[in-house]
Amino acid sequence: EERFKNLVTEYLLQGLPMEEVLDKAKRDLDAAVSKCSNMKSGLILISHLAACYAVVKSGKDFMEAEVNEQAERLVTPHRGQMLTIFRLLHAHKPVPTTSSWLTWVKLKVGMQHASAPKAIPDNQLAQVLTGEGKCLILAMVAAFLALQGVECDIVCYRRLLMEQDSRAMAPFYDFLGVQDRIRYVTFDDLCCERLEAIKAASKSLFCDGSVPQTHKRRDFSRSVLLIDEVDVFFSRKFLGQIFRAGFRDDSPEAVALVRFIFEEYKAGRWPISKFTENEHFTRFLDKSPPEMHGALMGCASALLRNIEDWSKPEPVVDEQTGRIGYKMHEVVNFDMSYSNKTVFAYLANEMEGKLSSKQVADHIGVDLTCGRFSFAELPKEYRCILGVTGTLKELLEIGDIEKMLQDEYAFKHFTFTPSIFGERNLTFKPGEHIHVPDSEATWLAKIEHLVEMERKAGNAVLIFFKNEAELRKYPNWNLHEFLTERLEAVRREGYIRAATAAGRVTLLTRAFGRGIDFEMPEKHQVVVIQTYLSSMVSEETQIKGRTARNGKGGKYYLALCAEHLEAKRGFQPAEVQALQSGANPLRLLSNKQMLRTSAKAAGMAQRKEKASFLEQDTKQWEKQLFDPAALDQDKLSKLAEMSESEHIRDLNYTLLLDRSSSMRNDWQKLAEAFKNFKQQLMSHPVLSGAIKISVVLFNHEATTVVPTHTRPSEMLEIGHHQACGGTSFASAFVECRKVMASSVSFANEMVLLFTDGEATHPEIEVRALLADHGKRIKSFRCVAFGAGAGKQRLEGIGAMFKEAGATFQISNPNDEASLVETFVDAAASSHAIHMGK
Repeated sequence: EERFKNLVTEYLLQGLPMEEVLDKAKRDLDAAVSKCSNMKSGLILISHLAACYAVVKSGKDFMEAEVNEQAERLVTPHRGQMLTIFRLLHAHKPVPTTSSWLTWVKLKVGMQHASAPKAIPDNQLAQVLTGEGKCLILAMVAAFLALQGVECDIVCYRRLLMEQDSRAMAPFYDFLGVQDRIRYVTFDDLCCERLEAIKAASKSLFCDGSVPQTHKRRDFSRSVLLIDEVDVFFSRKFLGQIFRAGFRDDSPEAVALVRFIFEEYKAGRWPISKFTENEHFTRFLDKSPPEMHGALMGCASALLRNIEDWSKPEPVVDEQTGRIGYKMHEVVNFDMSYSNKTVFAYLANEMEGKLSSKQVADHIGVDLTCGRFSFAELPKEYRCILGVTGTLKELLEIGDIEKMLQDEYAFKHFTFTPSIFGERNLTFKPGEHIHVPDSEATWLAKIEHLVEMERKAGNAVLIFFKNEAELRKYPNWNLHEFLTERLEAVRREGYIRAATAAGRVTLLTRAFGRGIDFEMPEKHQVVVIQTYLSSMVSEETQIKGRTARNGKGGKYYLALCAEHLEAKRGFQPAEVQALQSGANPLRLLSNKQMLRTSAKAAGMAQRKEKASFLEQDTKQWEKQLFDPAALDQDKLSKLAEMSESEHIRDLNYTLLLDRSSSMRNDWQKLAEAFKNFKQQLMSHPVLSGAIKISVVLFNHEATTVVPTHTRPSEMLEIGHHQACGGTSFASAFVECRKVMASSVSFANEMVLLFTDGEATHPEIEVRALLADHGKRIKSFRCVAFGAGAGKQRLEGIGAMFKEAGATFQISNPNDEASLVETFVDAAASSHAIHMGK
């Protein structure tokens, strides 16, 4: 610290011109790099880095300011930030006297000392509170490693935040000369890069019949991964999700086929008769390798199916760049497309004059799949993982997440950095600032009242909604400034800068509750109003962190709708009344959030396990693809197999739901879980088009809800049915067999059995079902609700399905929240069956 102060004094208080200051600071830094041979010289280098940051960031402003203003203009790393940097770089740990510190660093990242190639640094996480310098800490760590020749990837979950941090640090990196060793990327970028070589090689194989050995993928094993906001690991978007990559056959024959299908559909000449005999299709097939013909038939079928609903989900067009993207988790992703579907969005926008033929040309063709990777496996390819988050404490309170961090990602050290601003000046009194009106109308009225009260007080108000649909419910929403991911980047940045002006009211979706550095005013406060209950405590912490930053004051309200809590979050009327009474509402909300977060973590862990199978399959394919000894015909056959497995197959989902008398008090809980099951299926518009649902209600006898095999959007609610009678598993499986007998023979089948009780073992009925339909049944899932459910009996039934080749899974939720989560996970699991898992 003393060395750093001396350097700043030497550079900025000697009256030197700015050019000479920069030149001297760079010479001194280069000298420190060349002398970095032990712990002491390593710490000297870090001091020089901190001084260079201060000079580059604020030296010019400092020197141009009046003497009495200079202290305020100088931007320097805080002591707490520097201690965190030392921890992440292992500078706090003694090293053997026989090993210099530079050698230790290089040894740890595998750059030298081949005699000990397994020596790697410990993966570490640090909690740095929101608004307290995560960007700077990662930049300083990356700069130090880059000066040692170590490449670093700084990963952020959103492109907006990634670009924001990259712009902020670019002058610093340019000054150091390390800009070519430090990258700011998203996880999507890394996955694209991970599969780029496979995509290029697969296209060469398909088009030319062979794989040039020049195609090589980047080796991450010598790089360090620096992660901003590690809790994003545990979002539905990341953990357990698959990144699917493919290439486009853009040959004249493929382009002509796609345009022919589009033109025939738009002209009303639909469906196309004798499509496989049409000259456009035969020319497309004839020019392709024979091994791929089966896969190309599947691609053509997908094109014919997708043209009918090309606008679902809704494409988002960027007319400036000519790209089409899709909204996913409140973020418009222009790197995302739907295989053999997005092509029609481009053609439709070309026809409407929104995109030019030149803009569209690069996006027309037939899509084939060539690789599938698990997002969650990607970080493991790096030599070392270092990360920061504002919510590490909350994450480690969840057992499944803590276990995953330690076991899956080998995080060995956790650092908690105290606030650099001391105690936070946030006004939030749960008894006064948590509001739970009964209806949606009174909820909106309460939000309006809070907004008007704070606006009149001269404060800035940020209102966070769960999604854009909820935001649009706010009265006269379009007359306010609002931030959603659809907003153009230029306008968005302007709105963010203006949002904290006195009396300003801004509506935002949840995506802006993390990572956005709103300016904190001097003479008034920023008031945050959150209008929904976060599933994860960490998200709520992040939203609170949009105010009371940098030592300034702020206020937080939580305005919840009782109807939403009961319908969507499993709250009982008595629990809502307890919240409304103001008697310790925070404890009740925290307990509910913790239960839901734990259930989510368990579900994501299961999905991660499934995703790892596809990861291994692609790795085997990658090895075969780049093996010069492997036959090209075998490679083409494997490529065809991979592409065929991605075609959406018809899937029938049969739900066997226990409505015996023991369910009287819990029937509405099941109805709510059923509703969420439906919503989850509908959240994947592309997949839901191929899903058919049938529902069997059983007690001592079984009844099939009519109609059967309905689309998710047409599923009838079950809340009006009455629970009564005994329990017979046998009758349920007899009825299930009848339902499957009316299914199309090529569809896959999934079965979910829900019960809260016991019954005799239905061996005869299950064996009859499996004898008729066992080859098509891919999954059997049991939901044993509450302590009275006979898990041992259900395990026995599951064993019979496993013998027939189906997967089996049993869950044991004990309350409404975990029951809802179980049904949501069951719906999400249908994705793997669709995609040919």
